[in-house]
Amino acid sequence: MACLSEHHKPKAGVVGKCSVPMWCGGLPAGFCDQSAYGEQRAERYRGENLSYASGYCCAGHGGPRENDVRFMRDGDMWMAFNPGFVNLQESPAGFGETRAKALAELSAPHPTTGEE
Repeated sequence: MACLSEHHKPKAGVVGKCSVPMWCGGLPAGFCDQSAYGEQRAERYRGENLSYASGYCCAGHGGPRENDVRFMRDGDMWMAFNPGFVNLQESPAGFGETRAKALAELSAPHPTTGEE
């Protein structure tokens, strides 16, 4: 069985490769490996006939599209960030106990500048 490599594991602001396993004749045949921008969204996984993946997923397998807000776990919190994220000092991000709360914090006006 193939193992996940570093480009299949979620990292903030990094384009990775889809980690959905592919099969041929009932045997493992690697991973999808299409460009991927974040983890598979659980709500998309449950509502569609998608293969579960533990790392990055392409849009075709339930991951975010290139210009979508992205999410990843940071400890026990979700972090939401926009495409082009560099790091927490240079790029806006929102944190919350759920993806919805992290997105709400990211979308809220900045307390000192009033910018979103």
